[in-house]
Amino acid sequence: MRQVKVLAISSMAALFLTLSGTVAAQAPFPMTIAGKANIDGQYAAENTTVSAMIDGRSLASSKVRTDGSFALLIPQAGDARLSGKTINFRVGELAAASDQRIAWMPAREVIGVTVNARTAVRAMDPEIAFADIIKGNNLLRVWHFNNLDQNAPETGGWSIYDTREVFMPLNTIDMINPGEFYWLQVIRDQSDVLLGSERVDLVVGWNPIRW
Repeated sequence: MRQVKVLAISSMAALFLTLSGTVAAQAPFPMTIAGKANIDGQYAAENTTVSAMIDGRSLASSKVRTDGSFALLIPQAGDARLSGKTINFRVGELAAASDQRIAWMPAREVIGVTVNARTAVRAMDPEIAFADIIKGNNLLRVWHFNNLDQNAPETGGWSIYDTREVFMPLNTIDMINPGEFYWLQVIRDQSDVLLGSERVDLVVGWNPIRW
């Protein structure tokens, strides 16, 4: 009888250790992001792919439903290297607006987000076009050269937009136009800035960009 009892206890201990190991080996809860996807102010078409991206690689993707809704489950096991990184979104092949980025975090609760993208790059007021750089007090000045006006006696074809109050009366750039080149002077590096239809990494000093 004693031997049977010892065997029974040993078997229960072995089962407990097996179950404990299984629980310990389970992956953490995924980071869950749910929301709506829009393109040009309208719900993205059904089955459009919404992707969550970090450093150019896709962490998760989901198909949009008829009401524009989607849900992303981002695995967290072994991804401590993602801590503090920023998640960007894509709707189909379009980059979402940069003000909809969120920080990666180990979380169990559902994170809600509305992801907006646009198909066409439109002419914009400089304050709107460069809002991401201006709000961080990073943008100093923008130069633009118009070859058609290169013989203009006063400007030589150059126009300017300066964010500093003392220089604002000299500003001559009223709109940032698609397809044109601009030189942006920034104070410090700034990564993943949505300018026009592209995301770019700005470096301290001058940066040529095409809107």
